[in-house]
Amino acid sequence: MQFGAHLPTYWDDYGTSNVRIAVEEAAKAADALGYDSVWANDEVISTSASLAKSGATGLIIEPLITLATLVHLVPRLKLGTSVLILSQRNVML
Repeated sequence: MQFGAHLPTYWDDYGTSNVRIAVEEAAKAADALGYDSVWANDEVISTSASLAKSGATGLIIEPLITLATLVHLVPRLKLGTSVLILSQRNVML
């Protein structure tokens, strides 16, 4: 059986850490704990109950760039997106 961890890519409060540190530390922790993969969300998924209640958009981290920055930090882990909306990306850029 394999287990994956969800990265903190859509939170309303990262505490004293900035977003980059929080995501990198979560990935390193998943690797150290023996998880098999880490996953990032695209913009349609909100894991924050307070943001959902308030209707605020909050800070949304782009999943492909987020995962690309983790490749060198956690090379053993598989990387994935739980949802990826291709129509939001301009392939001509």
